[in-house]
Amino acid sequence: MSVFDDHFEAYMGWDQDEPIGGLAVRGELVHQTKKAYLVALWPDSREVWLPKSRVDTFNEDGKTFFAVPMWLADDKGLEGNPYP
Repeated sequence: MSVFDDHFEAYMGWDQDEPIGGLAVRGELVHQTKKAYLVALWPDSREVWLPKSRVDTFNEDGKTFFAVPMWLADDKGLEGNPYP
């Protein structure tokens, strides 16, 4: 089990009404406010705002990832590695 698996399992349990499934999206934190992260997505550097209440951040092998629920990934047009 990877570091991501541990974070993702803990994250996905935050709300039982939330559909299971999501993406690990690689990006760089550009800015943050009290309620959101501004993320430059890898590899194209497109910037998107992600609500802190809906995502989890973690580092693996020196890379930053954001665990994003599938509904939010679809809404923002994000691509990444799927996780159940």
